[in-house]
Amino acid sequence: MSGTISGNTDCNAKIGTHNSKILALLTVLVCVVTLLGGCGKPFSIVGSWENEGPGTYGQAYEQGKLIQFGSNGKCNLWSPSDKYALKKESDGSYKLIVNGLLGGGGEFDVQVKDNDHITLTKGNITLNFERVG
Repeated sequence: MSGTISGNTDCNAKIGTHNSKILALLTVLVCVVTLLGGCGKPFSIVGSWENEGPGTYGQAYEQGKLIQFGSNGKCNLWSPSDKYALKKESDGSYKLIVNGLLGGGGEFDVQVKDNDHITLTKGNITLNFERVG
């Protein structure tokens, strides 16, 4: 005997196919875990946002204007020195409450398209923003 097993080519092929399927499944699982890694993290509006237009409001009076939302609860959406609060509703949506220096501002519905794109709506006002920086 030469020490080799003959006639098991079907068995070896099945083992190879089985290993390939396991490897493919593990690859898919790694991809899913990676993609879902950001899920569950609350959205943060803190940062610089550029008005993409066409809507205008307050300091975002034309396309390209930058609006800052500070970690200190201040922004410049209505006036140069507003106070704001971003609240997550029980249904998962967000509301932005802005109080201007002279009483302007209001409450906006916030549609989070992704971490870098949002739409604010208040009545017939619609503002599209892209995060910059």
